[in-house]
Amino acid sequence: MARSSRGNVSWIGLAGLAGLCLLLFGYRLGGPGFWTDESIYAQTAREMASGGDWISPTLCGKPYLIKPVLYHWLASASFHLLGENELAGRLPQAFAGTLGVLAVALFAGRLFGKGAGMLAGASLAASPGYAVGSRVAGMDVLLTAGITLSLCCFFLGYREPARRRGWFLASGLCAGVAALAKGPVGAAIPALVALVFLIRRREIRLAVSSPALQGAAAGLVAASLWYVPVWMVNGERFTRVFWLENNLARISEPVSDHAGPVTYYVPVFFLAFLPWSFPFALAAIRSLLRVARRAPAETDPSKEFLWAWFLAPFVFYSLIATKLPGYLLPVFPPAAILVAREWSRHRASRGGATDRGFRIACALGAVSLPGVALAVPFLLQNRYGIPPGRIWLFPAASFLFAAAAALSALLVRGRMRSGWWVAAGGVFVLGLVRFAILPAEPYESMREMTGRLTALRDAGHPVALSGEHLKGTLFYTGCSVPHPRDINDLPRPGTGSSLFCLVKERFRPDLEAWAARGRFTLRTVESRGPLSLVEVSGPPAEIRPGP
Repeated sequence: MARSSRGNVSWIGLAGLAGLCLLLFGYRLGGPGFWTDESIYAQTAREMASGGDWISPTLCGKPYLIKPVLYHWLASASFHLLGENELAGRLPQAFAGTLGVLAVALFAGRLFGKGAGMLAGASLAASPGYAVGSRVAGMDVLLTAGITLSLCCFFLGYREPARRRGWFLASGLCAGVAALAKGPVGAAIPALVALVFLIRRREIRLAVSSPALQGAAAGLVAASLWYVPVWMVNGERFTRVFWLENNLARISEPVSDHAGPVTYYVPVFFLAFLPWSFPFALAAIRSLLRVARRAPAETDPSKEFLWAWFLAPFVFYSLIATKLPGYLLPVFPPAAILVAREWSRHRASRGGATDRGFRIACALGAVSLPGVALAVPFLLQNRYGIPPGRIWLFPAASFLFAAAAALSALLVRGRMRSGWWVAAGGVFVLGLVRFAILPAEPYESMREMTGRLTALRDAGHPVALSGEHLKGTLFYTGCSVPHPRDINDLPRPGTGSSLFCLVKERFRPDLEAWAARGRFTLRTVESRGPLSLVEVSGPPAEIRPGP
């Protein structure tokens, strides 16, 4: 395999990638309010920071054993340093996303040269799915970073027998950290990838070698730092809630109605990995044709390892019942490295059909970006009623950079510059944040409407939450607003007084029926998307006739 240039990625190169991540992951990071799941995770971290229980996360004072503890630890520390705000809540994932980019760059640079390493890191950072995932308060990018480090260390240990023990120990520790990020899948995915690769290479005995077993033991020790004490404290509740209901159950049945067909992740990956998905698809087709022709096995095991890294989790997540776009993030690092490898092969080639095919695929990937951007104004107007206005700047800017990238690919005598693709992807990501996420924030985040409600409470009015799907308010209310499970337990406004409620549109009929039974009147104070602030007025005072 020819290298694009000798040596690994330099410190200057790493600093440049870190700067790219700072721009893409940090731009307006603390601006939008928390969306629903973000509000839940941030509130659990706030309670951990204030309560001092670093073993059992709580939500509104009750045990919250659905997710592991790594995000809560990191966000709690971030809250202590930066205050309880959106920036602090999202910083752990942004940091993990940057760590994953740097790890991919160093790993790809070690395998294929510093040019490929820089491109692999930059393409990962500038892919929309990975960049947006690194900007939310959650666990998916923390999991992806742990899996990425674990598998990079595993393969380096495989390639370097003299240092295998140390690399395998590091791989196991990182897998244990990934299990602390989002459950047993953090250790299962690296193990699955390693087994598929070793079986393919007919070296399965390495899986039970002393270095491999020591690495597995290191992972168990790392994970046990939380799994053992949380089980000792919560016992059967932890087993039932965490293991059975929120891990094993996701395999056999859709949790929270997050279902999808086996092909669910094909379009998700194709869109989320633009503009790199077109050259990646070409690389996949070429590999399949090579297998179909029964071509000789690769002498360099790196390609087989990268495909095992991509395919094993992709197939696993496609087969389980519960499906969410964020689940697929662990396949983005190997996809970025495979694209960088293909680019290096193109740079080393001298024309021909292979060269032309790769150029066409790159051009198609570039021109797809303004096409997707063009749909954003229509989607925002259709879903939220937001007029296009300046949103049209997004497809215009995307078109300019995508055109430059596509032209450099289609000019026969031109030399393709990977920087144009990185710039096109980066502009697309920034445009997505500026012209899609920020305008949608008032409709998807409950921050603004919750602020209206708490202001009424501070003014002395009784307030409450009515109906389900209002967990997006938790961080902004601090769980201090009454939210009865049974609507009949809502506070009843007295004669001449009012109760103010937040209610989702789908649950408003229940509130109206309750008001009709109590002879209350409803008035919508303000609506934002499906969420409404409603005033419930008590029955009018009876006028008694004079004597």
